[in-house]
Amino acid sequence: MKEILWQVAENNEIVIEKMEVMPDHVHVLIIFPPSEVPPSAIKAFKDRNAFIFLRRYPKIRRSQSWGGIYDCLVTTLARQLI
Repeated sequence: MKEILWQVAENNEIVIEKMEVMPDHVHVLIIFPPSEVPPSAIKAFKDRNAFIFLRRYPKIRRSQSWGGIYDCLVTTLARQLI
C-alpha cells in the first residue's frame, strides 16, 4: 500500500508529509499545490490509489475499500511557522 501511495503522490505533485498504514485504513498527511481544491485533490488521490490497488489485488472487494469518508484539515500557515 505504501508503495502505491508514494507512486500516486509523486505522479500528481503531491508531497506525503506523514503516512501510517493500518490493517483497515490509512492516515496520510499530504501537501498539494495551492491551485488544487482540497476535496478534488483528495478524491483524485484516493481514486488513483484505489484503481492501482484493486488492479494489483483483485480479490479485495470494492465494497471493502475506499469509502467516501475522509477528514480534511486545510492550513495556510507558512512552513517556517510550524
